Amino acid sequence: MALIYGNWDKSYDLLPKWLRTVQEFNSGSWVKFISTSIDYPPLAAFDHAFWAFAPSIEDFKHCRLIISIDAAFMYEKYREKLMIAIAVDRNNQFFSLAFAIVDKEFTNT
Repeated sequence: MALIYGNWDKSYDLLPKWLRTVQEFNSGSWVKFISTSIDYPPLAAFDHAFWAFAPSIEDFKHCRLIISIDAAFMYEKYREKLMIAIAVDRNNQFFSLAFAIVDKEFTNT
């Protein structure tokens, strides 16, 4: 898998660049990437990210007005969660709306 897709460290290093590219070349996409500065050595530590592609945002108007959110837990060195917001389209197919990588899941109940 690492030979085909690269390793986790390299993927995390490329995530900010990938998100900036999505925002630059996919007009209307929403991207939010939060990192924390580390003074020595001068680095940035990943906190969380959110992105939604413009076509998904536009086509949500053709979906049922119910959104489901699910999380996939990462293992080993990275303990974050990949969250995905989905809806169901007119053909009763799952439709990906937005994605996030977070440290914790929060609820306001």
